[in-house]
Amino acid sequence: MSFKPFKLNKNAYLNDPDKCNDQLQDWVEQFLDIFYESPEYQKLSKANQKSGGMMFSLFMELNMNYLGKGLESIDLKSTREVMTKLFPRKMICSDTQAKTIVPEIIACWQCLQRLIDGSAQRKKLKHAEAIINYLQSIKKDYLKIYNHLDASGPTVTILESATPDKTGTEDDWIEALIEDAVTNLAIIRKRPEPPQSWHRLYDLQSLSQFLFAVCIEGIDEDESDAVAALLSFALHSLFIQIRQGSHQATHFWQEVEQNIMLSYEHDELDSVAMTPLLAVLASHRQYLSESFMEFIHHWQAETHDSQGSKSDFSLEDLNKICQAMLEEMPNEFTFASVWQDQMGFMPPEGISLIGQQILSLDNPRYGDFLSLLVLDEQEKSAVAIADLLANHPKAITSLTLERMIRIRNWLPKAVQTHIDKLIKNVRKLGVCPSGKKVSTDGEIQAWMTSVDGSGAQGVMIMVNDINHPRAFRLVNFVLKEAVGIVDISVSPPETRKKLQHIITSTKQHGVPLEKVSSELIRKLIPPFMALNLSSKTCLSADMLEGMELLGLDNWNPASAQFETLSPELLSFNTPPSEQEIASVQKRSVSWTNSAFADSWLISDAFTITGGTVKKMISDVCDQVLEPKKGVWRERMQRMCLWANACESKQRQKQARDFAVVSWLLEQDMPASQIKLLESIVKKSL
Repeated sequence: MSFKPFKLNKNAYLNDPDKCNDQLQDWVEQFLDIFYESPEYQKLSKANQKSGGMMFSLFMELNMNYLGKGLESIDLKSTREVMTKLFPRKMICSDTQAKTIVPEIIACWQCLQRLIDGSAQRKKLKHAEAIINYLQSIKKDYLKIYNHLDASGPTVTILESATPDKTGTEDDWIEALIEDAVTNLAIIRKRPEPPQSWHRLYDLQSLSQFLFAVCIEGIDEDESDAVAALLSFALHSLFIQIRQGSHQATHFWQEVEQNIMLSYEHDELDSVAMTPLLAVLASHRQYLSESFMEFIHHWQAETHDSQGSKSDFSLEDLNKICQAMLEEMPNEFTFASVWQDQMGFMPPEGISLIGQQILSLDNPRYGDFLSLLVLDEQEKSAVAIADLLANHPKAITSLTLERMIRIRNWLPKAVQTHIDKLIKNVRKLGVCPSGKKVSTDGEIQAWMTSVDGSGAQGVMIMVNDINHPRAFRLVNFVLKEAVGIVDISVSPPETRKKLQHIITSTKQHGVPLEKVSSELIRKLIPPFMALNLSSKTCLSADMLEGMELLGLDNWNPASAQFETLSPELLSFNTPPSEQEIASVQKRSVSWTNSAFADSWLISDAFTITGGTVKKMISDVCDQVLEPKKGVWRERMQRMCLWANACESKQRQKQARDFAVVSWLLEQDMPASQIKLLESIVKKSL
């Protein structure tokens, strides 16, 4: 049987890398269908068969995306590069799984050599023999190669060159980290992820040391931007843990707040460091305690007074400042973002005062600007703006009226009261909702990740920009179980090529991102908005902009069971047969080895110790996973919806399997008898 090799057109890749990745995936799927029936596959041990072609698929992706190689051009040099550098950097897995990498790739190359070249004199895969021999030579010791070369090994760059030397003192690492960030900040900001040296700040003890060094020992003003970048990286991770319910992270932040306030009382707090710290915390105000917010207001007032500017400041000065700030704003969404960054900690009284001055400037756009602040995550601040606008109905345009009607149900009850008054007063003036078209009729392209181990699912949507016909926007957010829609961002207008590159780069960094039908996202937004309300997680101005760009009609939060979103997939009028259950149970065991389930881990599995491994697995299933069967059932329902919406035919085939597992999780079956849960426990241990 003949089989055609995958060929890469480099010009086509540069123009549309995503399309080339899809073509590669289709080719790999066609090959694997043949490979599973081949003698080469049959000769693999059962352990080496478990990867199901994933290792070879990643081998091909790394060759194409990093080295620009199609099958025929892969040679010994590129193979060595992939095996010794790219695999250890781009794939994190257990030792057991790492042992399957080389045997599977060898078997695939042997199969391809037989299918494509056979006994032909003129070989298309002229490097195949050398590649197979090389892989055979590293097979025995590959685990050492894989574990020895972590991400900081073969990829040292200028960003990491100043990383603390292990031979130096322990205290040197903070100074070196800041110095490196100062030197390379411009480069770091252009890269998709920060240098490996920053990852030390994930550790709470290291973060505590860093905060002490910055806030107490102090920083120079020329280090402020670099420290802000480091704090943004570290605290974003910390607050995500708090959002996910981590008691350790919550307690840690409570201690940090107390220590900062005590340091201020003892006149030990560095005033220069407070500027980057507050700039970062402005985006995470919902996690700050009321006492800490009051401290920040007090600190800002004291700092302002100590600079001797109180007596020199007048309403006329304030008007000039407001006018200058507003004239620089291209639109209301930029204004809302700048306001949060620069004035996020302003008390409600200050917000009302500045709001009044802005409205007195008598520019109809400024009412549009201020109206987005009703989405402030601090309820008192949102109430202050809503009340101000309700008492100035002439400042409200038809566009703002339409927006207020649409987002009313996003808001807390206290804010809704003032919004209702605003709508009533504006309509008395004869103003009607604009009905202005704010989105194009162009094609919406959407990508989604699988559901991760914390119940989060990333979304990336590319859509035409209505104000720039040849430009596109990228709308990003995360659907988080029990929380709602979070981490929302909207890119500035860009070329399709640049946004495609961002999406491709995201995939290359190991994110299980798949192209999906945008209809699924339309279905999921209302129920996740409802979670925002129940979890008291604010929907931001970025979400409003995203909804307008996407042209979505339904803006109302609406609770829903996932099975109601696709009854034909998830409502089992007829239970699955015993034969189907057995088949799905068997297939689900291998999911934990797949990229889409890489983070399906149980963090508290290690709290249960004693007895044999088999007993530990049983105990974790009974004590940890049994109470969480409902959580995992919803995750499997979401995985089913995701797989069914994927363009990939291979993914679509998995939708039924996810549905069956979700059905099993609803039954009166012990967690230990559900093979997927058992496999997750084994991987976690």
